Amino acid sequence: MEDAVNELNQTVGLATFQSAKMLSDSIQHMNESIDERMRAIKLDTETIIEQNAELKSKQDAMIEMQRGLLEKLNEQSQLFSTTVQSFGYVHMGANFGRTFRVSLLKFDVVRLRLARWGHSAGLVSSDGLESFQATKLAFKNREQVHSLLDQILELFADAKVASKKFEKRNGISATPALDPAEELDSVSALLHQKMQDLVEKRQGKLELEQSEWTLHEEKKFSRLIEDISELVDDLIDLFPGIQEEQRRLCEEEVSEMNMNKGMLLLLRDIAAGQDELLSDTAAKAIKPTTTYTNSVVFSGSHNSGLQIGNNSGSISGINFNRW
Repeated sequence: MEDAVNELNQTVGLATFQSAKMLSDSIQHMNESIDERMRAIKLDTETIIEQNAELKSKQDAMIEMQRGLLEKLNEQSQLFSTTVQSFGYVHMGANFGRTFRVSLLKFDVVRLRLARWGHSAGLVSSDGLESFQATKLAFKNREQVHSLLDQILELFADAKVASKKFEKRNGISATPALDPAEELDSVSALLHQKMQDLVEKRQGKLELEQSEWTLHEEKKFSRLIEDISELVDDLIDLFPGIQEEQRRLCEEEVSEMNMNKGMLLLLRDIAAGQDELLSDTAAKAIKPTTTYTNSVVFSGSHNSGLQIGNNSGSISGINFNRW
């Protein structure tokens, strides 16, 4: 009996030991699993922290790059505005005489063309404020744009120096200039004012920040217009993708002059060779919208009757009152 009890105790003790061991192993396995999961969580947390730090660093770099880009765009927009303003500082001396009208209007055309390009490229929005989000200037082209605008400003600076030398050489103390209000006929004055208004619409209100000066030599003025026109050509050629926008703006400009056929005729002729897009658009606006087709055919040797039609051009070989 005692042996049976002892054997039972041993069996129970062994079972208890084994159960305890199994529980211990299970707990140890669970602890190891928990430790492993904690290590994984810690590793993931550290990775997330590192990724967040890296992302913040990239965001800071992007913000800094955007800030630098906006500063450059602001600088370029200001340079463009200064270039357009420079046209307003120039006056023409009494030496121009009868050529004053054509010279002034050609100067206006080049200025309007430059303002139209700047608007199309997104340097200036329609209300005169910088619109950097809409800019179409590719990063690789910005240095070229800066260089071309600088060259236009250099042309004005060189012309001003030449003008001062002319005045000194000829003993001119003041700088007498021809007044458009007195020298221009009514149609020319209206076109001059309309182009100034359009430039202001494209660029915004222009406040002259420098002193005005007078250019006295007609040849130098003609050369100035030609050189600036070539640089504006280069600016336009840099961005073939804005041609459609240029065309739309040009049609808008001409539509504001459409009420005066004399002004359109003058604009067409003045812009020819300076701004072909503007000249062609004006020419299209002048043409009548009604067209006629030849729809009457005569055959045979003995024809009589009445024909009503429209003719444009000369007529020859026609006999009237012959039946």
